[in-house]
Amino acid sequence: MSENHANVWPTSRYRDAKAASAFLQEALGFDVIAEYTNADDPDRVDHAELDWPEGGGGE
Repeated sequence: MSENHANVWPTSRYRDAKAASAFLQEALGFDVIAEYTNADDPDRVDHAELDWPEGGGGE
């Protein structure tokens, strides 16, 4: 019998994505995989990906 596993990819939106990213790294140990800033406003993060080293996702 094969097992099917559902993957969940949580997303979040923040007013200050850089501060949220720093918090997630410091408090919970996340690693930044990618961070894309806005060409016109480098303080604005348009997209970022963080990884939790404890696992999750498509293992």
